[in-house]
Amino acid sequence: MLRKSASFFDQLVVSGGNFALTIFLARALSTEDFGFFSISWLIVISLASLIQAVFIAPMLSLTPKFSEVDQKRFCSLLFLELIITITLLSSCILSLFFIAKYLNYIDVTTILFGLLFLSPSYYLYEFLRRDLMLRGENLFLLISDILCYGLILATILLSETIELNSVFLVVSSCFTLTIVVLSFKSRFELFRVIKDFKSYRSLVIKQYDFSKWLVKSSILQFFNGNAYVLITGFFLGVAQVAYLKMAQNIVGIINPIYVFLDNHAQLYLAKTRFEKGEDACNKEYVKIVIACMSCLILVLSTIYIFRTNIILFIYDEQPDVIYVYLALMLVLSAFTGANFLQRLIIKVREDTKVIYKSYVYSSVLSLLAVYPLITLYGGLAAVQAMIIAQAVMLFVLLSEKNKPTK
Repeated sequence: MLRKSASFFDQLVVSGGNFALTIFLARALSTEDFGFFSISWLIVISLASLIQAVFIAPMLSLTPKFSEVDQKRFCSLLFLELIITITLLSSCILSLFFIAKYLNYIDVTTILFGLLFLSPSYYLYEFLRRDLMLRGENLFLLISDILCYGLILATILLSETIELNSVFLVVSSCFTLTIVVLSFKSRFELFRVIKDFKSYRSLVIKQYDFSKWLVKSSILQFFNGNAYVLITGFFLGVAQVAYLKMAQNIVGIINPIYVFLDNHAQLYLAKTRFEKGEDACNKEYVKIVIACMSCLILVLSTIYIFRTNIILFIYDEQPDVIYVYLALMLVLSAFTGANFLQRLIIKVREDTKVIYKSYVYSSVLSLLAVYPLITLYGGLAAVQAMIIAQAVMLFVLLSEKNKPTK
């Protein structure tokens, strides 16, 4: 029973840990430092969508079709590719850091410092977590994630003084320690992949065919989402990013739903489609949609009703603008949830070009709208532009839902 429920509790640990960490940092750091942390983490998450598209999504959607031997070979291939990618990325960030430091761009060096420490450890951590999920090692994963987030929160809480750079180092160190723990369950054969790489050609082709549209979609996802937050920080200051992040964190209590869908539900639907066929997959998908959207609407409505009490309890007194950010974030989350469910079944069906198409339309329209919105509504324009993007995307995805599948 514990093994079966471990996956659910693991989502609560990860999402709850991120939720608590954001609250602690919002209270402990200055508004500007919290804004800088939020921007660094935002860039990490934005790049993570590419990592998801190239490495994690193929692992979750394609491996149910493979034999046990090919599953191991494919995951080893993906892990080697990920290590190479992270090495190149870290080299680029380090070069930019020294350039920015030489030019005395203090704000940029602060952000790049956080990016340099957070991104490599976080990407490795996320990949190893998904590999354990794939193999049903959910209990071991739960214990590891409790260790990780427990150490992060305990270290920050017990620190007498909290500085931004020390926060970056603490979070990165705890991720790295967890990677060491997770590696004890590793099954990767990196040297075999290097030695006999030509024999992996067919797996590379499968990965490419699956990921090519998701990669383009991830790039466009940045331009119709997180890019607007960075634009807000550039034009209006990091304080606006901090207020936006505070509101976003409250809505983030629904993240366990998305994390569960992105990991276990995607894998479950892919296995159902492969083993029982398209009709059985569609029936299970409808059940997931009804359950998730009902839960989402209930949670968002509750947050809106008690918004004043929630903000006062979590953050104490805050400017009125955070209440407006929160209301817009609730609207955005409703669209995001519906879109997430549509993209889920599309990835299971492997028709990822449709996702790319939806991002093209949504990116163009939201980019056209963002500047006029900024002139009228200031920092709120970032969330308004994201709502436009999500609404357009949902329309495109729904219009393609009856398209024949593979």
